[in-house]
Amino acid sequence: GENITIPDTIRDTILLRRGELSYEAMKLLEIAAVAGLQFDLELVIRLAGDDRGLDELVNRSLIIEAKSGQAAFSHALTREAIYEEILWTRRRTLHRQLAEYLEADNAPAELVAEHWLAGRETDKARQALLVSARTSCDLYAYRDAATAAQRALELWPEGEDEAMRLDVLDQLGNCAQLCGMLVEAARAWREVAEGRRQTEDKQPLAEVQRRLATVYELQGAWGRALPARQAAAAAFADSNLPGEAASERLAIAGHLHGLGNFNAALQLIAVAAEEAQQSGRQDLTARAWGLKGQILAKLGQFEAGREAVEAGL
Repeated sequence: GENITIPDTIRDTILLRRGELSYEAMKLLEIAAVAGLQFDLELVIRLAGDDRGLDELVNRSLIIEAKSGQAAFSHALTREAIYEEILWTRRRTLHRQLAEYLEADNAPAELVAEHWLAGRETDKARQALLVSARTSCDLYAYRDAATAAQRALELWPEGEDEAMRLDVLDQLGNCAQLCGMLVEAARAWREVAEGRRQTEDKQPLAEVQRRLATVYELQGAWGRALPARQAAAAAFADSNLPGEAASERLAIAGHLHGLGNFNAALQLIAVAAEEAQQSGRQDLTARAWGLKGQILAKLGQFEAGREAVEAGL
C-alpha cells in the first residue's frame, strides 16, 4: 500500500500498545500487517500456524472483522506503524510466503504479484502480472489488462525471451486501443514493429503496421497513418499475401482521393487491382474499380469513369 507519514506521538502510542502484546498476538499482528490493511483472516491464521492471540488483538481493537472471512486493521496508521517495525528480512519472507499461499489458492494474480514484488521476487511477480493481464483481457477489463502488461514489461530482464516480450507488447497495444489509451497503443506497436523488422517472417510486421496505422487514424495523425499503411502493404506483399497488400493500398488510395490527390490515388489503385486479381479477391477488385470510376469522373473523364464503376458492379 501507499506509505503513510505517521506523527511520532501516534507511532509511539501504537508501538507502546504493541509492546504489551503476547508473542502469539504479535506474530499474528505482523503477518496481518504484511497481508494488508484488509486481509483474509483464515490465510493469516494458516501462515501463523494457529489462531492463538487473535482474541487479544480483537479485544484491544487492533483488528476488527470486516466481513465474512475478512478482517481489517482498525486504522491505517496502526497497520503502517506495525509494518514499518518488522525487520526487512522477515517482511520479505512473509511476503513470499503470502504469495505462495495466495497462488496456491488461485487468488487474483495482481494481488499475488504485489506480494512477490514486495518479497523482491521480480521474475515471479512478472509471471503473475502476465497472468493478470491475460485474465483481465479475457474479462474485457482492457484498462486493467494494459496496466498489468505495462508493469510486467517494466520488470522484463534486458535481452531475455525477446519474442515473448514482443508478444506481450502486442497484447498491450490491443488492450490499450480497446480502452482508448491510443498514445500507449501506438507506443507499444512502434516498439513491436521495430522488433518484427529483425525477423525473416514479414507477415507479423505487416499486421502490426496495419494496427499502428489504425491507431494513428483514430488520433487523426494522417502524416503517420499513411506511411504505416504503406509499410503494411509492402510487408504483406513480401509475405506473398497480395490480397492483404491490396486492401492496405486501397485504404491509402481512398484517403488520397478525399484529399484530392487523384493521380497518386490512381497509381495505387492500379497496383491494388493487380494484387486483388492475383489473390482472387473479387470484393477488392470491385472496390478498386469503383474507386477508380469515382476519381475518373472527378477528373472529367465521365465515360471512362462510368465504365469503371460498371466493371466494379
